[in-house]
Amino acid sequence: MGKLKNFQNLLRMFGMKDYRVTDFDDIHCDFSRIDGTERPMLSLACSRDDGKTTGFLIRKALPAFRRGHPTILLFRNQVDVSESSIRYFANLMNKHVRPHIEGDVVGSSKTGLATFLVDKKPLFHCVPLGMKEYNLKKTAYENAEFALFDELEVNPQNKEKYLVNEYEKFLAFYDTQRKVCNTRFYFLTNMYSRVNPYWRAWGINPRQIELGCFLKGDYWAFEWRRMNPLLVEKLKAENRHWDEETSYGKMAFANRPPMDEGSHVGPMPNGYTLSECFRYEGDTYGAYLTSDWTGSNPLYYFKRERDNSRRRVVYAFDFADLMCNAVIADRRERNHFAHIKRAIREQDYLCDSLETEFAFRSIFEYL
Repeated sequence: MGKLKNFQNLLRMFGMKDYRVTDFDDIHCDFSRIDGTERPMLSLACSRDDGKTTGFLIRKALPAFRRGHPTILLFRNQVDVSESSIRYFANLMNKHVRPHIEGDVVGSSKTGLATFLVDKKPLFHCVPLGMKEYNLKKTAYENAEFALFDELEVNPQNKEKYLVNEYEKFLAFYDTQRKVCNTRFYFLTNMYSRVNPYWRAWGINPRQIELGCFLKGDYWAFEWRRMNPLLVEKLKAENRHWDEETSYGKMAFANRPPMDEGSHVGPMPNGYTLSECFRYEGDTYGAYLTSDWTGSNPLYYFKRERDNSRRRVVYAFDFADLMCNAVIADRRERNHFAHIKRAIREQDYLCDSLETEFAFRSIFEYL
């Protein structure tokens, strides 16, 4: 009791209220498994309503704030950083915290950087990865114990997109921030697909990603968490729209990645020849065209090329992907890819892996 009173007196001395958690159960999302790895990059995938965002805010961001450490909120685009999006996180906390957290949003409309001040001290620093890389490399926050990228994965069915070279833009900020303090970065997501730029950059094989899996590398850890059965029963009783067979339900409730269920992965049939080569985020991919247009096989077969020494034209869409024999494809040349665009749009193709299919979904946006 004496230690608690001393802590409360310290809070009053520094002009801070004693924010207390009033109710938060133990059947929602648990971070202990990935936390135990002590890696700087931690990714957690789970069903919707598992309480991953609220759990992070209550179990990590709030205690850190009470210790004088702000949390960094990562956003994808500058337009995503708004007063309403920032207050959304505070409102999630207020469902379980008394007194309610109230504060002011201050920031720069030019860069998209913003800070949420509570009791005149930063609770959140907000950083959009879509701002200029020059500014990302010069942005860092002292004493930031945690960083959160909520809703990491995009949903292509809603026409959402990752940034061009998004992981490299993230690293521009990450490297600078880690020089200032040992911030731990958390990436939370519902499982839309087993492939995204972050897991791809970490070298995670999509075939290893199964419900309940726990993977780790030198600087990252990943868990696809099973929801607590007690929570499942509670949610089913409360949600009359619970349906695991809808596109939304597969992702939100059943932990079945909707983008992977309709994947086009398989071995290459006979009769295909290399038609085009593309560079995407450091890798080369080949588009192979069938010689039998009236047959039953798909029009194109897409595969990652392991041998980059062969002499051929390789189309790139970003200067970072330029290499020997590579050219930047501009808008005037892209009518040349009409057959590939049609094949992707009509799903008339096969791929050698989920990584390749992910790459060509992204390449399609450039064609």
